[in-house]
Amino acid sequence: MAMKSSKPKSKSTKYMYEFGPFSLDSAEQLLLRDGAPLPLTPKAIETLMVLVQNSGHTVDKDELMQSVWPDTVVEENNLTQSVSALRKALGPEHPFIETVPRQGYRFVAMVKERREEVPQLIVRERTRQTVTIEEAPDLQTFEAATLSGEAADAVLIPQPARPAKVLAAGLALLAIILAAGVYGTSLFRSPRAPESSPGRPGIPPLTQGKYVTVLPFHALGEQASLRYLTAGLSGALTARLFQVKELHFVGALTGERTGREKPLETVGRELGVNLIVAGMTQESGDKIQVIVSIEDIAGKRKMWMQEFSAARNDMLALQDRVFEGLVAGLGLTPSPGELTRNIVHPTEDADAYDLYLKGWDALRNFKDVTDIETAISFFQAALNQDPNFALADAGLADASLEMYGQRKEKFWAEKALHSAQEALRLNPNLAEGHLAAGSVQFATGENGKAIEELKRALELDHNSDEGYRRLGSAYLANGQKHEAIQSYQKAIELSPYYVGNYLMLGNAYLDLAENAKALEAYRRVTELEPDNPEGYDNLGAAYLREGKWRDSISIFQKALKLQPHYETYSNLGTAYFFLKQYDDAVMMFEKAVEMNPDEQAAMGNLADAYRWSGHKDKAVPTYEKAIELGYKELQVNPKDPGVLGSLALYHAKKGDTVKALDLIHRARSYDQTTVELVYNEAVIQTLAGNTNEGMTLLREAFTKGYAPEEARNDPELASLRSDPDFEKLLEQFASKSN
Repeated sequence: MAMKSSKPKSKSTKYMYEFGPFSLDSAEQLLLRDGAPLPLTPKAIETLMVLVQNSGHTVDKDELMQSVWPDTVVEENNLTQSVSALRKALGPEHPFIETVPRQGYRFVAMVKERREEVPQLIVRERTRQTVTIEEAPDLQTFEAATLSGEAADAVLIPQPARPAKVLAAGLALLAIILAAGVYGTSLFRSPRAPESSPGRPGIPPLTQGKYVTVLPFHALGEQASLRYLTAGLSGALTARLFQVKELHFVGALTGERTGREKPLETVGRELGVNLIVAGMTQESGDKIQVIVSIEDIAGKRKMWMQEFSAARNDMLALQDRVFEGLVAGLGLTPSPGELTRNIVHPTEDADAYDLYLKGWDALRNFKDVTDIETAISFFQAALNQDPNFALADAGLADASLEMYGQRKEKFWAEKALHSAQEALRLNPNLAEGHLAAGSVQFATGENGKAIEELKRALELDHNSDEGYRRLGSAYLANGQKHEAIQSYQKAIELSPYYVGNYLMLGNAYLDLAENAKALEAYRRVTELEPDNPEGYDNLGAAYLREGKWRDSISIFQKALKLQPHYETYSNLGTAYFFLKQYDDAVMMFEKAVEMNPDEQAAMGNLADAYRWSGHKDKAVPTYEKAIELGYKELQVNPKDPGVLGSLALYHAKKGDTVKALDLIHRARSYDQTTVELVYNEAVIQTLAGNTNEGMTLLREAFTKGYAPEEARNDPELASLRSDPDFEKLLEQFASKSN
């Protein structure tokens, strides 16, 4: 959205902007509080006008000064004084003007815009653009609102198997992947590449079609009471609008910066859309008040606005009314089939739906096991309220599988499978049910069945980026490299601003030793969300894979500042380990195990650090604990090549190379594409005294892209260093990688 001018738009129009106890009269250039004018200079009023008309969006200082003082060169101090005067007039109890460091200012209150015009002008210029019209004796009043673009959290829930474990260097390198998707709102239509209108790259003209996105709605007031309802509303509208074939629907940017840090015009250009649906909610007594708008980005106008309200226990009916309003505002004519699909509710029990939304909110925002337990309890309560609520069963399946990922207890995988099957029994055509079932099959090693379930989910919701992410993981585990990469790339095509898509693609490239492509994907994450620790975690992991230990340290430290996580500590320990700073490595691995004592990879890393720092008395029992945890994971998926490869290393380092060779051969029979398993077998063969086999396997690993620098620093290969052929091999592939 282009920054709006502070000047009146028509001499025959009177614009009143209302926020809190204040009214801003554009015609008279007055700010009133409870009807009484406040003493402000004309320039202060003009400054406020620009901020209010761009409510919720950052206005750059230079743009603001150019708008208020268009023909005068003034110092920034003039603007500062005007803002200071406005804050004083509004009072400290109304902190409506927010300073955005190094950028400008943002007005953060909900604003209602009332326009009073001559009837003839309304009929000629406005009727087709507006939906709600209130009659008056001589005037027609259009009730509207300037919506804050502050976005609620993205509608995301974590996908099962959150950490993607990548075996490396005899240590388990834990590449943290934000394995999350859009649940219930993942039905994004991919836009055909629109032609850009002159001078406005990326924004197609409306004559070419309606390219639409829905920004996550913003909740005003007490976040705890509104957040889950607001996210549920914007998510449901996203899913419903997607099903209307007249629209080209595009997944919006995720995160709080959507619509806040960037003008809507910029968002529209980046997403390639010409229409943006935005909304905000607030509590009004015992009701929820919602204001929704459609912004015409190509035409630089507000296409439609309407206010809705409903009791908290009437959210399904509220969704229906808002959807009907959007259909009218967008000028759509859905087919009977589309309308039928959109009036079918997942449940008719309002209390059950409210419990489901609470569970969904707890799961998509989870930070630890307690949050997952909360989600499970809400989903179960929803099912107790309505036993035929299939979507709640699908949610329970996802939550249970996430719990398995945290605790590695077979019970949770079985519960997830039961819940997914129950969801499909209640509704065989529930895409979320097939997604959940496919994820359980993937977690239990049934990759072929997982692929079939996920394909079925995509037949039902063929533009679900989450479905393609999960399908990519199943293909990768099944050794179908090309299909896996295609699936991840399809997810990015559908939702190009969701970082989870790039993280999953980067992880796949890392598995396949295509490090340059992995780095490119992870850097994209840090560009999209500079404050997201997963991007830096994975970027650091890619540097580790290339043997750039020192380069990775500062990246992991940045990730830890953003959010401490056991996987980050484990990866930082890996960097110190290969720099032979074993005491530092021990401290990092101990911290990782302290944060997650059930993660076998972190436990195995700690055992390695103990062993090479001279604490053999601690190393052996720690290997035994890692082995115990590994076999616990195999109870759920006996064919997990990553776990089998880790167990093989632990046994080899304890001296049981016969058992180690059996395990690594099993691992490689299940996974013939992951290059880390080739390197791990080279280490195991070397520890078993089979140096010729070890050298052959190292050559194979290097040929497939594994970093020779890792082998140079790996203490497990110390016996090869006296062999001149080992050094020649390292030099040969080091020169190729430079």
